[in-house]
Amino acid sequence: MIVVLITLRMVSPGAAQEWCRIFSQSIERTQEPGWLGGRCVRNTGNPLDVVVIEEWGSRAAFDAWYKSPAWTPTWA
Repeated sequence: MIVVLITLRMVSPGAAQEWCRIFSQSIERTQEPGWLGGRCVRNTGNPLDVVVIEEWGSRAAFDAWYKSPAWTPTWA
């Protein structure tokens, strides 16, 4: 198993909350082979900081998803 950590700095606490809401909704639609789970957490010390945590069964599973058309970043 591998764990992928993505750290983000949002422009406002509301944007951080919205990012986590969207992430939570999107993981229900984008479960790929090898994807074990994921969550979005907000830093209680700095409400602008968000950490996305994803767990994958293997590096190969993550790489296959990352290189596929299924991965479309919301900021692209």
